[in-house]
Amino acid sequence: MTKLTDEDAKTAFAPYLRPGERVNETAYGVKQPHIGLIILFTLLGVLPGVIYATVMTKHYLIGLTDTQFVVLQVKGMKSTKVKEVMVFPLADLPRMDVKTSENAIFTNIKLKEDDRLFVAKFHRAYSKVNRPNAQAIAGRLARS
Repeated sequence: MTKLTDEDAKTAFAPYLRPGERVNETAYGVKQPHIGLIILFTLLGVLPGVIYATVMTKHYLIGLTDTQFVVLQVKGMKSTKVKEVMVFPLADLPRMDVKTSENAIFTNIKLKEDDRLFVAKFHRAYSKVNRPNAQAIAGRLARS
């Protein structure tokens, strides 16, 4: 199986949208365990480090509609099998702690609302549209 296309990702959001609503942008990202823990397990042996990083990494598809930001935690990089769903209405963003940033490789997004937290980074090389889509989503979230 190859990487997800933008259309595959948009299709994955269909069950979680309101009638008539459509996803404008999607992006794929990850939340990896702390680098110190990865290094520690790698020092114990390369295989334990690789296994730890692989098992503990969370994979996300994010989507932005005209009214909401939808986060799908998926099984893996090439999967649309959903493990968890978080929906953040765009109207609620002003009362949330929203942080976005960019560097040469990643676009980073963090949303914190009371007891809910979403943090992930979106790699520019995942697909041709991953970086511009992640930037567009981050820009919209930061403006709210």
